[in-house]
Amino acid sequence: MTQSRDLSRPRNIWLLPLLLVGALFLIGCGDGGSTTPSSIGSGGGIADGISGKVTDYTGAPVVGALVKLLLVPVPGPAKAMAQEGQVYQDTTDQNGDYEFTELPAGLYRMEVDAPGQLPWGKDLDLREKGAVVQDAQLWPPTGQMAVFLSKATDLVAGDTDDGYWDIYLAHTGGGIEKLSNTPAGQNAGDSLSPVLSDSNRVIVFASLGQLVPEDQNDAVDVYRLDREMGTLTCLTADPDFHKGSYSIYDTRPFTSGSGQFTVFEWGETGNRRIFLHDAQTGEFTQVSVGLNEDGAPNGDCERPTISAFGRYIAFESDATNLVPDQDPDDNHRNIFVYDRLTGTTVRASLGPNSESP
Repeated sequence: MTQSRDLSRPRNIWLLPLLLVGALFLIGCGDGGSTTPSSIGSGGGIADGISGKVTDYTGAPVVGALVKLLLVPVPGPAKAMAQEGQVYQDTTDQNGDYEFTELPAGLYRMEVDAPGQLPWGKDLDLREKGAVVQDAQLWPPTGQMAVFLSKATDLVAGDTDDGYWDIYLAHTGGGIEKLSNTPAGQNAGDSLSPVLSDSNRVIVFASLGQLVPEDQNDAVDVYRLDREMGTLTCLTADPDFHKGSYSIYDTRPFTSGSGQFTVFEWGETGNRRIFLHDAQTGEFTQVSVGLNEDGAPNGDCERPTISAFGRYIAFESDATNLVPDQDPDDNHRNIFVYDRLTGTTVRASLGPNSESP
């Protein structure tokens, strides 16, 4: 699959997307069934430890940042997944350094908080012995930019796109940038669904415009723009993504707070699935996996959102084979939450007595 490197918050005001975001905070409500892999959580024994440095976006050390490690409990039903394990804390010194030693082996959630900076988080696997080095770079919550769509041709100089929908970045201090350009400087198709990361570093969107040389198809693709690196990557350039006919309205990309993870829906009607892209590894993961032998959901999976730290992915689906014990005759569209760290999926849209809505 196509690779890339290393941010977003809500854009849709319709009811179901709001429920999706709310589901990220409600996975502990009800016991709606879950899919659970084996051998996760604490593995027993002692890990060697973890250390690293916390810096700001300029590379300067952040003094006094609170670094927390949360031991992930062994998952079970939805309520158990919402519980927190044991917490270890340290504060960075004058060089921005922290260190933990002799930790219980297991899966951990690392979180870093500092005044005037956006929270930072990462999931760590410390089940094997060996010292781990994990640095963290923090970004300020600027709130000084916004992305938007327009067919106008007079927002930037020299724009001759002939009425295509384009992606623009507006600075509150003044100035507008056009983002959906080909190497020749113009777009050749509509671009939609932009999402800006929390730190204003990464923007993801869908486009028909063949904006990079790697995009050799005439279909819609998902793009990721890293403003710090100055790179525009077509995430879906691989021919394996183009074995059907898809609409530009059928991708709906969304990005995590740091911009490392991008989620999007993909597939023809009746076979739409949710995928996750990791910008650090270049790997793709299918999030919406059915319990049947081939792993195919028996219904469409759509409108994904991802939590700020990238652990939880919520989406809507009318599939009935994503979690056990769901009535195969259930004709409601449900909200599901996938835990990327534990590999579990739960149904979040349940009543107080775990009944279907």
